[in-house]
Amino acid sequence: MDPASFAILVHNMVPVLIVLAVFGSPLGIVWVLKSHRLRMRELDIEEKGMLSRSAEARLAAVEQRLRAIEGALGVAQPKSLEQRAALIEGPASSAPALPEGARVKQR
Repeated sequence: MDPASFAILVHNMVPVLIVLAVFGSPLGIVWVLKSHRLRMRELDIEEKGMLSRSAEARLAAVEQRLRAIEGALGVAQPKSLEQRAALIEGPASSAPALPEGARVKQR
C-alpha cells in the first residue's frame, strides 16, 4: 500500500472512529455500572449466606480469599495460621529494651 492511498484511508476512517467513540463510550459506562452493581449484589448474597455459618467457616472463607489475592499479587504466603498471626503481633513488651551496662537515672 503506497503512502498516498494509506493517507486517504486514514482520512476517511477518522469520522468512523469518532462515531464509534461517541456512541461506544456511554455503552461502556453503562456496562461497567451494571457489572459493578451485579457484583455487589453477589457479594451481599454471599455475605447473607455467611451469616448463617459458624465463625470458623467464615474465617476459612476469608483466609481462602486472602490466599487467592496474595497468590495473584505474587506475595510469599506463610505456611500456617500461626505464622500469619505472628506477622500481625506487636512486640513482646511495650518498654524499650536497654542495652547491658546502661544506667538508668533515678530521681
